[in-house]
Amino acid sequence: MALAILKSPPKREKEKLVIPTLDQISATYAGLTARKAELHAQKSKVEAEIAEVRKVLASGDTRPKSRLAALLGDMTTENSPEPSLTRLAELQALAEDLRQALVVLEDRIVHAAQEASGLICDLVRDEHRQRARGVCLKLISLREAMLEYLDLVDQLNARDIAWEQLGPSHLMALGDPRDWQSTGARYLYSACERGFIDANELPWKEATR
Repeated sequence: MALAILKSPPKREKEKLVIPTLDQISATYAGLTARKAELHAQKSKVEAEIAEVRKVLASGDTRPKSRLAALLGDMTTENSPEPSLTRLAELQALAEDLRQALVVLEDRIVHAAQEASGLICDLVRDEHRQRARGVCLKLISLREAMLEYLDLVDQLNARDIAWEQLGPSHLMALGDPRDWQSTGARYLYSACERGFIDANELPWKEATR
């Protein structure tokens, strides 16, 4: 009787982390940003009319166009008020009101963004710590590899061997792996302070900061 070949179940792929946007996590933030877009659109429209009114006033042709439009049958509900100094003053006042409203709205958006960001950070805090810890452990492993490489280099140098032909591969960006004040070491100490790794996992146990 043939033995059944047991197959291990396929590994489940890690569920991809989906981080919500600020407007997805906060209805307040979404409402404020939507209102900001509306006010910007209104402000652009007002500024365009201001430019048009100034153009008409500068040309000196301030005769009412509405009567001619009525005779031609061109009157619609969308006809703008006649260009005049009064209308220009109204538009400028409205533009200033919109500008001030946008300033206040921007402050509220910043505050809402901070609150919404806090909610998102709470959602991803554990995942962030796990990934940051992964970086630290890989960096510690890299340090071990660097020490092994330096051991070989030290032996070559001690024997006055011209080994440039091998292609020196010093990883200088992280500093000397034996130095507890190197760039790599400072990164790990900072990570330890943030709770990503424990103090007893630091490779420089004999050193004190």
